[in-house]
Amino acid sequence: MLNPGMLNKRFFISWIVSSVVMFALSYVWHGILLNDFKMLTIPQGVFLSFAGVAYLLIGALVTRLFSLEYFTKLSRHLFLRGLLVGAVCGFMIFIVTIVTGVSFTKNSTSAFILVDMTWQLIEQAIGGFAVGVVHAFVWDDSMIHPSDMD
Repeated sequence: MLNPGMLNKRFFISWIVSSVVMFALSYVWHGILLNDFKMLTIPQGVFLSFAGVAYLLIGALVTRLFSLEYFTKLSRHLFLRGLLVGAVCGFMIFIVTIVTGVSFTKNSTSAFILVDMTWQLIEQAIGGFAVGVVHAFVWDDSMIHPSDMD
């Protein structure tokens, strides 16, 4: 269940920043370094539009998990918690993509799968780190509890 207090300035800024960071990392990795976009079977603009929506969803997931009590108890350090949450999300996303066969390569070797998983963990961990940075440097007045004002 979503806590109404979660929908604050920190949440929205973290969500957008992490989504943009992860989308940019994905674009650099797949579009520039690996040049995977040449293998697209749909127009690149359509792919990037859907990828943008996907990264907005991933960013929302990373941002929401960051504030869960489980992860808060696991690490009080914002940057470390962000890296951990992002890596967990990256692994979950990797599992879904490997099971559903979403990949640029048809004949995956175990080395390719390991590199792909490692990249997914790194990409989402950096997105989680971005959430931690926003939480460290963006103050939200809605976080002040009325009893703290006494």
